[in-house]
Amino acid sequence: MLKYDNLILVKMKKIYNYLELYESKYKDMFLDYYFNGIKQKQLATKYGLSQGQVSRKLKSIIKSLQELLKDYY
Repeated sequence: MLKYDNLILVKMKKIYNYLELYESKYKDMFLDYYFNGIKQKQLATKYGLSQGQVSRKLKSIIKSLQELLKDYY
């Protein structure tokens, strides 16, 4: 179990470090959506974007994270 826990920590650190490369609003948007459960429509209002822009940005971040973490799957 310890090996599994360490792997999770490594992944989370990589995700956090990667998100630091984004403008703060996009990092916050990602965290709000995936960890705080805020809906895309609410994020669009909060960040002054269309819902489509929010959706595309979130998908772009997820795609990049999948590429970053592909060696762990």
